Amino acid sequence: MDTARMQGEEGGDWSACRLSWVRRVLFLGDVEARDLEGLHREGVEVCVAPADPAVDKDTFGEGSFDAIFVGSPERPVATADDVVSSARVWLSRYGTFMLCLSCNRDTMEMTLGGAGLKLYAFWWVRTGGVVVSGAPGTPPDYAAAQLIMAVRSDYDPVAHARALFSSGHIVWSLEVLSNVPEGFLSTAEAKAALAVETQRCILAWDRAAGPEGRLARFSRALRQFYIATTLMPLLREAYVIQAAFWHVLGEEGMAGRLLRSVDYAMGKSVEVVARRRVRAPEEAPAWSGLWRPRVLLICHRESDYGLDTLYDGLRRVLGAERVIEFPWKPTLHGQAPERTYGYPCLFDHPGESVDVFALCESLRAGLFDVVLVADTLKTLEHTLLEPLMDAVGDTPLFIVDTWDEAGDYQEDILLHLGRERAAACFKREMLECGSYGENTYPLPFAYPDGLIAEETDWARREGVFWAGKRQCGLRCLYLGDLAGRLGLHFDQLYDPQQYVEALRKTQIGLSFFGLGFDTVRYWELPAHGCLLLAERPPIRIPHDFRDGETAVFFDDLPELETKLRYYLAHPGESRAIAEAGHAHVLEYHTGSARARQLLGRIERILG
Repeated sequence: MDTARMQGEEGGDWSACRLSWVRRVLFLGDVEARDLEGLHREGVEVCVAPADPAVDKDTFGEGSFDAIFVGSPERPVATADDVVSSARVWLSRYGTFMLCLSCNRDTMEMTLGGAGLKLYAFWWVRTGGVVVSGAPGTPPDYAAAQLIMAVRSDYDPVAHARALFSSGHIVWSLEVLSNVPEGFLSTAEAKAALAVETQRCILAWDRAAGPEGRLARFSRALRQFYIATTLMPLLREAYVIQAAFWHVLGEEGMAGRLLRSVDYAMGKSVEVVARRRVRAPEEAPAWSGLWRPRVLLICHRESDYGLDTLYDGLRRVLGAERVIEFPWKPTLHGQAPERTYGYPCLFDHPGESVDVFALCESLRAGLFDVVLVADTLKTLEHTLLEPLMDAVGDTPLFIVDTWDEAGDYQEDILLHLGRERAAACFKREMLECGSYGENTYPLPFAYPDGLIAEETDWARREGVFWAGKRQCGLRCLYLGDLAGRLGLHFDQLYDPQQYVEALRKTQIGLSFFGLGFDTVRYWELPAHGCLLLAERPPIRIPHDFRDGETAVFFDDLPELETKLRYYLAHPGESRAIAEAGHAHVLEYHTGSARARQLLGRIERILG
């Protein structure tokens, strides 16, 4: 489904802003034959009339058109205020004017204001009619015209989407919601309503579409859930919809957890739920240590905590000369610390930038045994990927997906790479209830070897620690409740050294889901000797912590409050679990441990 057609760069016609829900169109003035042909192919009814304000308003019925076009990218008009004012009566309640005007800001404002319209979307038009996304203001040097999408001053995109949804047009509804411009909605309530309506549409779309692509749709809906609940933590409708999506995935436990948490926060009576069935521990295959492959890591250019920690682990295990990344990333070599954005993934390994053509020669010469591709967002240019993929040949290629989302993106990544298959895919956010195919394996975050506290003074620890962004997951809900019921406030800001010192002095550290279910804090807290009190993650984690032994898990808000009170009152038990959790991290969840687990799995796959 394409729900983002109002962006990018397009040819010299109206394709940049053509919308699926527009079914009846009026062109005022000259019109290109190709525009008519394209619209007719899509089943759109088209009318044409002169761009003359004197045209009888009774020519067409009131509210007859979903879109009215004036001018074109190749033939902009100097002014259109009189034409637009007279034609506005023909525009439907949720309709749009598409205006291509000369580069004059006063012309745009005069045209819109006089007709009771407001700006919705904007593009610049290059000479020759090529449309480029942009923002109103001083025209860039290349601009020959401005392309404007305008709506009625009282236009409500959420009401528009609901009307389309009610008439059975789920795809069109989702397109409207997906194309709401940044900043168009000003209040938290309006933005949350947009997110909830988008959730609802994605769920309906999923029910109509079936299992294929379900995990990606779930992840898309989950992002909208996080937007809604960050803005309005007690907006129960958002929880109900996301719980329904968990139900579709067969995860009744997660569905119940959401609803119990919001109901408890709202002061409703919540039934105590018996402890859920504990899954059997999962283990990763052991690496023999005898097979020491030469690894090429093809990655994106940005700092990436999960990937960069894995890189550090691979270099520690195999040696710097056997692990090469491309493109060269400065944060892996002690440079550009600001590009880590405060995450603990600045490393200082030796290594120089490698030319892509030299790298291709090394691949063809068989100097690499394994290729890992870690660019889930498909940021690398085809000018780099094409020669590399050609040179990879039969060298075993594996996908590493450290992104925040739980969708199965292997097929999309392979398409981007121009390859039919990968030997396997390693995924951070691998839902227990998800179906990813036989060749996908879990690969959660780890913690850098060099940052783990070797000695911890448990006797002097006290209190509760949390710090971070109050967005995503149920963070706003949890933090608001802990402040109200337990008087716990987590507002302090730390510099990096203060942050580490705080961790070393804390008895209990809280770990809540973020944009991903797997978070840095899940590993960071026990690595520094805190008792890990964490939301029970719904993803596969080999050698995970054990509840009550190496960490403490909670399933919902009432259980968080109950367990937090208990372990604050029982420091001896907290210490015993914290000590065991610290030892568990050292054995199974350092960067080098994660690298050995990855190598063990690859060794088994390759035989």
